[in-house]
Amino acid sequence: MKRFRYRLEPLLTRARQQEEQRQRDLAAAETKVRNQQQRLIELADRKQGTVERMRQQMLSSLSVSALSRSYRHLVITKRDQVTGAEVLRSLQQTAAGARDDLTIAMRERKKYEKLKERQRDRHRTAAEERERKELDELSIQRYRFTRAT
Repeated sequence: MKRFRYRLEPLLTRARQQEEQRQRDLAAAETKVRNQQQRLIELADRKQGTVERMRQQMLSSLSVSALSRSYRHLVITKRDQVTGAEVLRSLQQTAAGARDDLTIAMRERKKYEKLKERQRDRHRTAAEERERKELDELSIQRYRFTRAT
């Protein structure tokens, strides 16, 4: 039986490579999203600490310069939170795009794999048919030979 050879194997290999690259891209994008989320959590903790310090300063001696520094720190932290939230949204959109690209790459790979499987099945069916024909021919020849003798 002739060995099966898939002529579109280079395309299948390329589709697999693209899928792997898309997986790496998605993993990198999701890592950036997680890191940004962690930064936002740290900013929220820092903001909470600043608010607590301001409360303590108000309850104890009222130092205008210390209160002013705390207020500036609080404003900077809030600004960083807003900027960080915008960056997070942008990173999430990038991750969603990477996820869509991965889905497309997976479909492309599956398309070539299904085509390969169908061609392999057709090859196997054709080979079995040829083998049956050869066996039938041998049986006919054997029958003729035994009948002739």
